[in-house]
Amino acid sequence: MASSAARRMLGAPAEVLHHTFEGIDVDQWVYSHADGACVSVYFRADRVIARAIGRDVPADLFRVELPLPPKAASEGPLLMARVGMAASDVKALYGAVKFRIDYVFNGQPASRVVFEPRGEGTFLGVTFVDGVVTGFEDLGRLPDDPSFQGR
Repeated sequence: MASSAARRMLGAPAEVLHHTFEGIDVDQWVYSHADGACVSVYFRADRVIARAIGRDVPADLFRVELPLPPKAASEGPLLMARVGMAASDVKALYGAVKFRIDYVFNGQPASRVVFEPRGEGTFLGVTFVDGVVTGFEDLGRLPDDPSFQGR
């Protein structure tokens, strides 16, 4: 929801605070009630990203939760990566990591990992955020140029 829609629904906030977390700018709109209770709405790039009771910034403001969808009883073993899988499940599926880059995304540990799933020179890139698959792509084969073959 955009901040303009939030303002139409909730009215003007009693206070607007500006925060920067890991280089990410966040606006906090605080709505106060006559009885002293407060509600906060958090915005990133003019979009609501969270809401909380009180004035304290939630510790999990940037937490990403992508649970693995439950496996149907009739479903066999997984043959390919899916969004929401745990890193350990992907490693069990594809074997040893060929290349890995670790970084931080919105305050969460993240990594870009490359696997060689069939051992035939084709590669798969998988992105993990906090140990959970958030994206993947077929990288295909390496070019035939000798510099790509380690020669």
